[in-house]
Amino acid sequence: MASLPPLVLPDSESFEATVGREDLITFGEQSSILTRPAKVCAVFSLPGRDHGVRHRDRHYLDVMHKHTA
Repeated sequence: MASLPPLVLPDSESFEATVGREDLITFGEQSSILTRPAKVCAVFSLPGRDHGVRHRDRHYLDVMHKHTA
């Protein structure tokens, strides 16, 4: 579960949800999902060689940003 700072989304609530890989927008070795109505985009990618992670074949949260337009 990811939490957003209040400056990104004031008065936000948390909800547990499972998102299947087929529900993500995929481009190359990255995937993203855009939440509505908040328009927050989360981008996931495979780890780089210098990232010390246990599961190298899994996508990890890389960046989150809010669409403002």
